[in-house]
Amino acid sequence: MLLVGIYTAARLERSKFSEFRPSVDREWRRTFVAGVVISLLAISISWGWGVFRGIRSLNLASVGVRSPEGTIVTAVVILAATGMFFANMTLEEVVYRRIMLDNFIKGLAARGLSRKAAASLAMVGSLVAFGLLHTVYRGGGIVAIDAALTGTMFAFAYLLTGKLALPMGIHFGRHITTILGGESYGVVDLIAVGNVTKNTLTANLEVEFVQIGLVCLLVSIWVYRQRGSIQIPAIIYQPPIRHSQSD
Repeated sequence: MLLVGIYTAARLERSKFSEFRPSVDREWRRTFVAGVVISLLAISISWGWGVFRGIRSLNLASVGVRSPEGTIVTAVVILAATGMFFANMTLEEVVYRRIMLDNFIKGLAARGLSRKAAASLAMVGSLVAFGLLHTVYRGGGIVAIDAALTGTMFAFAYLLTGKLALPMGIHFGRHITTILGGESYGVVDLIAVGNVTKNTLTANLEVEFVQIGLVCLLVSIWVYRQRGSIQIPAIIYQPPIRHSQSD
């Protein structure tokens, strides 16, 4: 699916297929790790806020893995599940940030909208599509809203960097914290250390908004420390380099 999406986008943009391939150099890895750390901090603090407010609870003593299989099988299952999450996460970031959000912005800007207006409308459009996709996965309007809100963090990181490393790191960091709510991978169960003590829409949105706000704040701080300013890079608005069919 990822290859089909990239190939289609490359044909539409008349760009080279290789231009969609991330350059996984030292800088990319460092930025990815920064995204993971930002995600872990934001999720941990938001859960701490939930505990403080009495709408979440934590029992760190219960952390662990339950499985009838041996250590090797358990490790392989967890690694396979992590690999599948990484592949799916990569697909979503490439399609909804690099292809969709990126082209929305360039197209709107080319039609005369100001940069801020183009970025705002493009972000809303890509998040709506991102939310609707998750109704196919799990169904329901609440799922779509939750996915769209979650996608705000990834889109914001992409807008401020123009690259996928930071949003991918933030996205992957969420996988590491799945142990908070527990997860089942067939014969392997990750034991939950966090419980939702008040499962209402208002309480859940409160924790989620705290997390989103923290991620956006930390991303802004990280970008400022890297560039000395917080603004959308010019590369976001630049149209792709067109190549002839013979290239």
